[in-house]
Amino acid sequence: MGKKLGIAAGLTVPGSPATVVHPAGLALPCSPAAVSVVDGGREAAARGDLGLLRDVRAAFTGACDVAGLTGVAVPALVLVLTRARRWEERATARCPRAGGGG
Repeated sequence: MGKKLGIAAGLTVPGSPATVVHPAGLALPCSPAAVSVVDGGREAAARGDLGLLRDVRAAFTGACDVAGLTGVAVPALVLVLTRARRWEERATARCPRAGGGG
């Protein structure tokens, strides 16, 4: 169960921002290019529009960049938060609160 949840989260977390970035990177938000890279390539080929093909490619690679950065940033944030908690626990163990009696 945990393995499946990890796989699902690993695909969903980076992919969600990418689905927002891809259509936002295109000047034609209602065109098929905004829905699918394949449809955008087909539309550009049918029109013979190299500018549209360039925009589709740039939107796709921009979305991939966002997914990659999210895939690195989220685990890094989890690692930092985990380490910070451990450092705090170690500091508390070394320096117990004063006034305990003695």
